[in-house]
Amino acid sequence: MINRFGLSMSVKINELSRGMKTKRMLACAFSHNVELLILDEYNTLSIDMNEVLQRLRGI
Repeated sequence: MINRFGLSMSVKINELSRGMKTKRMLACAFSHNVELLILDEYNTLSIDMNEVLQRLRGI
């Protein structure tokens, strides 16, 4: 999941941008194989949801 979201394991969390922190949170959420994930106000997450959806295709 880390690779799918383009995240690096060598960068400390406090050094990540807001968007990269959000991608990290999403990667963690999706790594649990949940049946339903509700994203409230995704337009304020500082990420492009189209990009996230493209990365998730194939899960």
